[in-house]
Amino acid sequence: MSFALLSCVVDAFEAALREDVELDEALKREILELEARLGTVDHFALFGLPPEADPAQVKATFLALCRRLHPDRHFRKRLGSFKARLSAVFEALSKAHQTLIDPDKRGAYLAATPSARKPLVRERAGRMTFKSSDLQFLAQKKGK
Repeated sequence: MSFALLSCVVDAFEAALREDVELDEALKREILELEARLGTVDHFALFGLPPEADPAQVKATFLALCRRLHPDRHFRKRLGSFKARLSAVFEALSKAHQTLIDPDKRGAYLAATPSARKPLVRERAGRMTFKSSDLQFLAQKKGK
């Protein structure tokens, strides 16, 4: 990926963090990081779980994320662009949860998604993904 494209990504991330909404900075970062990963990682990686995770672990992780990220939890708050971001993230988490807790859907998903079966290599090739630390590093480089 070119430095110019990375620079645009960093600018967009920083602009979203500066947006005046009724969410704390840590939650804004979590939402942005999850949104950036949508479509680039398998269901297990979205939850931060290993492919061996059982349905009970998936459910517990999903419920913990729901307590922070369910759009209804932030009802009547001024959310700006984060309203759509929360909805997209929650929709992806719900779909992943439904897939991974149902034995038939999980089996079909694992058969169709080879990257989900590999414990160490779960991100799809050719797709961009990054963490907050990567963005901080790029922001520092850009500032030099």
